[in-house]
Amino acid sequence: MLDQSGDSNQQRNDLGNEVVAAKTGDSAAPEVDSGGAVQQLQQELKRIRNEFDGQRAKMKELYLAKEAECKRFAKEAAVARKELEEAKSQLMVMEYNKEKDMEEQNKRAQEEIGTLQQLVQETVDESTLCQHEIRKLLDENDKLRQERQELKEELAQQDSPSLAPVLNQAKKIIRKLGAADSSSHDNLEDSMRKAQEDAEVLRSLVVPLEEEIKTLKEKLRRAYEDMEKNRGDDGRKAPESALVGMLKEAKQEPAPTTEPTPEVTCQMCTNYETKLVQCQEQINGERQKATQLEKSVERMREELAKEGAMRADLEAQWQQKREDHKSEVQR
Repeated sequence: MLDQSGDSNQQRNDLGNEVVAAKTGDSAAPEVDSGGAVQQLQQELKRIRNEFDGQRAKMKELYLAKEAECKRFAKEAAVARKELEEAKSQLMVMEYNKEKDMEEQNKRAQEEIGTLQQLVQETVDESTLCQHEIRKLLDENDKLRQERQELKEELAQQDSPSLAPVLNQAKKIIRKLGAADSSSHDNLEDSMRKAQEDAEVLRSLVVPLEEEIKTLKEKLRRAYEDMEKNRGDDGRKAPESALVGMLKEAKQEPAPTTEPTPEVTCQMCTNYETKLVQCQEQINGERQKATQLEKSVERMREELAKEGAMRADLEAQWQQKREDHKSEVQR
């Protein structure tokens, strides 16, 4: 369009020059022809001016439209710059908050790791102490087994019906068991194992005592039968004690009432009865101790199960937290 306006200006200048040349240089031409040429030239000049005015109006409209478009683009660019600045500010705030959150999470994770490491160290120390206690108890158990074997050999080789050595040895073992039990009271698992071993030792003591009681009962029965045979000729029978009455299988016959029955004492029978009563009391005491030990074993098993469940729960929590921390670090 600028080229068109330049061409129109050039045409208008050429026409003006022609008009001037016609007025000055061609004076000899007829006056009628010069007037017509001037009129044509004026019409051409008017036409060219009209075209120029139209082109100038179009150029003005185009310029105004371009100017409005440029203003609109400038406004959009300003809005975009403002949004970009806001986005940068928000991004900086988000980065700062993210770094702060990561620092807090790392700090909490380090604290939790320190706590779990301390717990693991305590568990390792406790395990070491338990292993030391286990070795100590195993040595004590070996000693007790050796003493039990010696006791069995002593019972097998013993010909006398006396139970005093057996009872003394049993008391000695029980005292040692009590001392070992007090030393291992702090550890549940070792205490449970110790209680089981104590129960086995007590059972091993009760069995020979019961066998010895049966032997004494049999000897007492035979002694009374011999006494009855020796008294069988005179037709009289001495009164029996309640313990002997329980031992005898035959039905007791009533003594005759015609004449009084003299009380016949037997020192051996009295000793047997005394020993039987003592053995029975000893067996009852050992059974009570065995029952108490079994109850202690059950209680310790429950406590050990609870402790195992708690440790498993702690290990699961520690594993879960470690996985969470690992996933957060990988993000």
